Amino acid sequence: MFDTFITDKETLLHTAYETMGIPIMIINDQSKFNCIPENFPLNPLFSEIRGFIETICLLRQQSSLIETDYSEKIVSIPFDHHNEKGWLIIGPTVYPEPKSIAIEQLLSHLQKKYLLDEMEDYYLSLPVIDRTKLLKSSNLIYYLLFHEQISLDQQLPVLDEDINGEKMPKHIQYIDQKRQNASFHHDPLLERKCYQFVEDGNISEVIPYFKAFTTRPDFEHAILSTRSELRNQQNLTIALVTQATRAAIRGGVHPEIAYSLGDAFIQQSEGLTTPDRVIKLKEEIMYEFAAKVAKSKKLKYTKVISQCQAHIYKHLYDKELGLAKLAEDMKINKKYLSNLFKKEVGISISSYIQKVKIDEAKKLMFYSDYTLIQICSLLNFSDQSYFTKIFKKHTKMTPRQFLQKPLI
Repeated sequence: MFDTFITDKETLLHTAYETMGIPIMIINDQSKFNCIPENFPLNPLFSEIRGFIETICLLRQQSSLIETDYSEKIVSIPFDHHNEKGWLIIGPTVYPEPKSIAIEQLLSHLQKKYLLDEMEDYYLSLPVIDRTKLLKSSNLIYYLLFHEQISLDQQLPVLDEDINGEKMPKHIQYIDQKRQNASFHHDPLLERKCYQFVEDGNISEVIPYFKAFTTRPDFEHAILSTRSELRNQQNLTIALVTQATRAAIRGGVHPEIAYSLGDAFIQQSEGLTTPDRVIKLKEEIMYEFAAKVAKSKKLKYTKVISQCQAHIYKHLYDKELGLAKLAEDMKINKKYLSNLFKKEVGISISSYIQKVKIDEAKKLMFYSDYTLIQICSLLNFSDQSYFTKIFKKHTKMTPRQFLQKPLI
């Protein structure tokens, strides 16, 4: 019955999602659920959607607007329609979008600071919708599905609960309202992360993240010229090109190529006549530099080795990461993979994993506030002494010497 019900409503569910951009979930009374979209945004603090549902206590006996410990807002509506009982879940959404410092405070409290990047990506993936719009959207979605009108009152209580179902103590609430209402200049962590996407050649994430960062209304972006907004945006573009060029070089692009591309973009910016065109060009700059990094990495090796490298990056924080595990996961003969990797890359898989871990450690040292001991633990080095030894092997300097050296 539930599968038939979902099939009948699938087109409407997808239309509602594509129109409003709000994730939707339908759960029947047997706890079977269906999510729209298929890649439903799941809070990284949970390993599966079912755990999220149970922990947040989404299945209420009456319509509820739920605010979780993590600042997500979700509407839960029970239904009984043509002998099909269950819940319509609208969300998660956020409003306002949490700041980096608030996310860090939350993860620090939970002792899960290693999830910082994933949590930031998660919040960026959620629609930013205020309470009124969320309730009106929920009313409309319910009507589209069941052809019945309900009225979710704007005074619907917001239920914010911890994992024990009790109201969360105020001193644990990680959204500091004073910070929420304050105006900040560029958030250094978020700005650096934009350039990390360039350095990694991450073309799928760099533009959405850059857009989200540069259009946030709670930032005061720097003013580099008071003569005109056009000149201000052109000056900001020069600064952006400088940072993107350096990130691309760190990502493996030949310096001559990176500098030439940067010069061309600056000249293009100087020829534009409106601030909006310059702002649009900045998105193109970030994408093109990231694409150059991605291309330089992709052209070097065969498909098998490229997939192997991608697998290493994806599982870099796993405890078991080596030749045997790679061969097993990729369903390739261990000896064949070892020989092919050494032939194409020039070093063994174990040495390559070490190198990638050290590169990741350098990023953590630059982009986060983790201590060296924490970085050593996150990347599964046996102890700090061994970490220092491997770091020096690949960089010709100790971690502390690296921290004292300015990045080019």
